[in-house]
Amino acid sequence: MDRTPLSLSASTAALLVVLAAAGCGGGERPDDAAVEPTPAPRTAIGPVTAEQPSTRMVLYVSNQSFDEPRMRLRITLDGEPVVDQDFDVEGQHTWVQFPVQVPVGRPLDLVVESGSGERLRRSIVARADVERGVVVNYWAATEPQQEGPMIEATVMREPIAFA
Repeated sequence: MDRTPLSLSASTAALLVVLAAAGCGGGERPDDAAVEPTPAPRTAIGPVTAEQPSTRMVLYVSNQSFDEPRMRLRITLDGEPVVDQDFDVEGQHTWVQFPVQVPVGRPLDLVVESGSGERLRRSIVARADVERGVVVNYWAATEPQQEGPMIEATVMREPIAFA
């Protein structure tokens, strides 16, 4: 029997790494991974002019903690609020999309804060030729062998495979 090798796109491979790191375990079905409907687009961050072009960036935000099934997350880009709401863990693999227009070519200050006090800050640079996706996950665990609570933000250079 002739078998063709399986090849994965970079975005599919990245998703598999994220899910493996999440410690996906028993009882979950493949259809548990879902993306919530996209809320209305957010306003542009910074000036959008001919001199300062912009591009679309999508934040994918999720509460991955069964130990804290509801968590408020606040996200700003360059000090401007983009997200401020509660996120339910639900089946754990649920991301809410927040599209935003951002300026191209200069560092943007991304700050994520949780209702329990964790804080993550990092710099992101948007490019005109690539739509960036930023996956933001909140984690908390009471098990001694697990790290938490924490926030992680992963910048994707390709469209997100699970969206």
